[in-house]
Amino acid sequence: MAMTLGLREMKKERTRTDIVRVAMDLFARNGFDEVTVDQIAAEAEVSHRTFYRYFATKEELVLGPLQQALDDVSDAFTRRPRTEPVIVSIREAVLGLAANYEDSLDRDLQRAAVFRATPSLQARQNERRAAFEGVMIPLIADRLDVDPNLDLRPALIAGCAVAAMRVATTQWLLGDGSEPLLPIVEQALSMLAPAFDGVA
Repeated sequence: MAMTLGLREMKKERTRTDIVRVAMDLFARNGFDEVTVDQIAAEAEVSHRTFYRYFATKEELVLGPLQQALDDVSDAFTRRPRTEPVIVSIREAVLGLAANYEDSLDRDLQRAAVFRATPSLQARQNERRAAFEGVMIPLIADRLDVDPNLDLRPALIAGCAVAAMRVATTQWLLGDGSEPLLPIVEQALSMLAPAFDGVA
């Protein structure tokens, strides 16, 4: 039974990987906006329904699943000690995601190239940053035991953290991924620590 489940999971992962590989190649050749889900499915030799079992949208192929990322950061943050400075907790939570982002450098750089060439994806990324802030603000407010509608610190900290991650990722991509991403993200988030020194 365990072996059957293991083989099933391996097959699912291969299918997911094949869909991403095919999609990225199509995006690189034809442009993101010109490629349809039907074309990706046909090229990957899967059904339209199978595609949507793995990816909710075409954008998810490039940007990743938003809700999963939000859940991961939220869970990682809430597991940190409540006595720890907020910015340290955010840094540790984000570094876990950054480690996953760096797992496949070639594919990540390919995604970045598609992203830079597609204004619609850049707009979606801005929405995702806003969603990240929206998730983090109440978590930070709870940690600080303040009302985020009356105290600007939760929104300010969340906004600065998002900006630091954006700058770090941009810096990493400018170097074509030649340097590890993790230390750059850590450096950017650590630079915020003095600004919020004393914020529990």
